Amino acid sequence: MDVFISQKISTCDGAISRELIRSFDSKITPQVNSRIVDPAFSNPKGYQAVEVAINYAEEECWVYIEPLIIDGNDLDDLRDIIGDYMMRGWECPIPLR
Repeated sequence: MDVFISQKISTCDGAISRELIRSFDSKITPQVNSRIVDPAFSNPKGYQAVEVAINYAEEECWVYIEPLIIDGNDLDDLRDIIGDYMMRGWECPIPLR
């Protein structure tokens, strides 16, 4: 099954945000409240799955994890965090300009 992990990352005021996505081929299906751990996360305990949507016909599972709200509203800080995620296999479908 294709598992897609989605996390929203935003500035403190919420004015700028992006969704980041990472995909896996997995036999494990996460559930709501599962902890998702990834090398891109600064939080060593990972983030909790807050919603899981399974499409059996397409063999897909979308897992939405807790959002990451950065300290401050600096666009460069947001770019740096997104860049760190992307270096570790995440995708940002809508790039920052």
